[in-house]
Amino acid sequence: YYIIRTHDGKYTLLNDMDDEPDTITIITDMFSSYVIAYRQTGGASAADGRAVCRLCHICPTFLGICCFIWLAVIAAVVFVAVIVILRRKKETVKA
Repeated sequence: YYIIRTHDGKYTLLNDMDDEPDTITIITDMFSSYVIAYRQTGGASAADGRAVCRLCHICPTFLGICCFIWLAVIAAVVFVAVIVILRRKKETVKA
């Protein structure tokens, strides 16, 4: 974990000063805005080792693509299929 400090339009990366995993300790003499950041090591994976998507970091992936994206694609295909079926049904009723 890191602390990023912004002061007078400049960003400074402040490293954790201790080896305690439950705390982030920094040394500073400025009253500024600070943010906690972390660097993810390795690929995105869940605690049990399965791959998770880079979009939400929660759901598993299929072919490397987020399941929410697959869900949106499937919903769009179903929507288009329903529209096509309804139009064909409407044309056959007119004929």
